Amino acid sequence: MNLEFREKRLADLNPFADLGAAAEEQSSSSRALLVKLGIQIPPTRSDLLRRIKIWECAVEASVVGHCSGDLATGEVLSLSVVKDYEGRGIGRKLLSLVVGRLRADGVQRIWLVAPAAPIVRAFGFYRALGWRPTGEQREGDSEVLELPPEAEL
Repeated sequence: MNLEFREKRLADLNPFADLGAAAEEQSSSSRALLVKLGIQIPPTRSDLLRRIKIWECAVEASVVGHCSGDLATGEVLSLSVVKDYEGRGIGRKLLSLVVGRLRADGVQRIWLVAPAAPIVRAFGFYRALGWRPTGEQREGDSEVLELPPEAEL
């Protein structure tokens, strides 16, 4: 099996095409937050590419996993791997690529929101890689985890 890890290119961002229109419909407080975070309203694809870093893993022509991070906030926004490809190190590698990019850009705090229930696979996955709970709770039985600066993925 030949795994290809690649950073998304500007031309790959078609799924985000409607994000600008959605931002236009936001309340004034949401718009103010977007501006404060440096996002042009409506955000351009170029703005998104500079701020949101996305890595994916493909096998032949099929994407089997992806991970994204926000350079402005340090948040790992998403990590997913197709079920048939779990347990092969793809999630760990994708997460490592995104974290590496966040660190290279000088992000001080790298964090994510994850399930707080031990029965969910992600609970043990992140902790095994060194992510630590911050005590911050989120809706839906989720919590904020932080990656210590010295942690290696």
